[in-house]
Amino acid sequence: MADECSEILKLLRLYGENGVRGHDGRVSEMIARRDPKPYKQLKQLLRLLRSIHDEWKRKHGAGQSDTLVE
Repeated sequence: MADECSEILKLLRLYGENGVRGHDGRVSEMIARRDPKPYKQLKQLLRLLRSIHDEWKRKHGAGQSDTLVE
């Protein structure tokens, strides 16, 4: 789970509020929701962020754009 949390944080820097690659409102909406099962919500957030990242890569091509911020 630690690796997944690290990936979530990196992707949030890209697509969360004030994200380097822009803000996706779906991310803020998901974070604002209160889920009685936080682990499930984290998994859903990671899937959403990966989906947004994949979409960004398709639009901007491969290469350096594929690298997550450290």
